[in-house]
Amino acid sequence: MIGLMLFGCSKNYLFTRDNIAISEELKKTDKEDQDIRWQSGVIDKKYNLRTIETLMDSIVDVGLDHIPANVSLDFKPISEQVKKLSQEDKEKYLAEVSERSNKMRYIDSVNLEKAYKIVKKYGFPDYDLRNWKHDSLRTGITTMVTHFDYSSDRGKKMLKLIIKEYKKGRISYGSMNQILWDAQGRNGDVHSFLDDKNIDDVILELEESLK
Repeated sequence: MIGLMLFGCSKNYLFTRDNIAISEELKKTDKEDQDIRWQSGVIDKKYNLRTIETLMDSIVDVGLDHIPANVSLDFKPISEQVKKLSQEDKEKYLAEVSERSNKMRYIDSVNLEKAYKIVKKYGFPDYDLRNWKHDSLRTGITTMVTHFDYSSDRGKKMLKLIIKEYKKGRISYGSMNQILWDAQGRNGDVHSFLDDKNIDDVILELEESLK
């Protein structure tokens, strides 16, 4: 009887039971996360600033599915491009960027709370490793969790929880690599972050910093 009660309360059992609700909540949260970041490109495009995002949008607008060979991918830093705007446009641009940044920080803080509660109750919802009832339900939060403020008390608790989840086998190596890359300051290329490192050593170092 005790064994059945423990099984009934396990994270894996609850995750499987509440698959649909978890998937719907995560997809909604992920959309909020991506939408606010997409606004950055919208603002840049409005003021004719050249970035890879505004370039891709322009290519789609004219109906192309590729970057023409004669189009330069050498973009000047945004700060330099902003200096060339008129004083009026510069002030408007900076005000819109500031408003968007404040809204993004607020959304990230709300999403941190949502993600923490989900991981605490159900375990980390890894796209590949968890038992999703149907492929249409599959989703993940790896990219989203790299947008959180881990200097906050809640952020530190989230990192500790993530480490526990990795050790329990509910987070893939690739996902953990991305999360550690972010937690360690996003130095270098995310895809080669652990090439010359041992993931257990990196995790141990992170654990020490969270004490």
